[in-house]
Amino acid sequence: VPQLSVSVDAPDEASLKKIDRPLFKDAWHRLNECLLLLREKKQRTVARLTIVNGYNADDVDGYATLLAKGVPTLIEIKGVTFCGKSDASDLTMESCPWHHEILDLSTRLCAKLNDELRRKQARRQSKDDDDQCGAAGVVNIEYGVACSHKHSVSVVLARKDELFVDGCWETWIDYDKFHALVDKGEPFSVADYRAPTPPWALAGAEEDGFDPADVRLYKKKANGKSR
Repeated sequence: VPQLSVSVDAPDEASLKKIDRPLFKDAWHRLNECLLLLREKKQRTVARLTIVNGYNADDVDGYATLLAKGVPTLIEIKGVTFCGKSDASDLTMESCPWHHEILDLSTRLCAKLNDELRRKQARRQSKDDDDQCGAAGVVNIEYGVACSHKHSVSVVLARKDELFVDGCWETWIDYDKFHALVDKGEPFSVADYRAPTPPWALAGAEEDGFDPADVRLYKKKANGKSR
């Protein structure tokens, strides 16, 4: 597959049980094992964080520790979408973060994750790292805030060593090239099928992630007002 994703819904075991209500008692262990497996994959990998105010929006250190195990190519941080009241959920509109809150969280997480990776590298160099996941493969890995999309309340962090080329982000996928590489039947890496990120999709762009070629459609409400 061009891109393999793992959902990281909480920074600790207690929060994971509260948010996901998992079927498996060892869900936390399974999540950690999945993250360790990510670092072995040769294709693009993604950790997806869905942020819910009051549930999993505060422990940046915990997320950094988890993500440093898998060092995914991309980290997608998205605010939860309120889908209406339900007896199975106590979520409200207050549970949904604003885009500026997700951007702030993403910026802080990026800094913490880079700090964590630098610490792992230092421990590896001093041969004092007895952690199960070790520090192998963390050398020269650094993340940056690459993309932002205001409408979907999401921000993407990306690995600079894989997707930042000559001062420009290349977070898009060249699907034609990917399928050609698959058909060729030889080993290939993330760098072999990356594509330049459009300027409007970059974090900080005045378009806020909206493609200028798209036209926004305004519908009429029952009261006749546009929305």
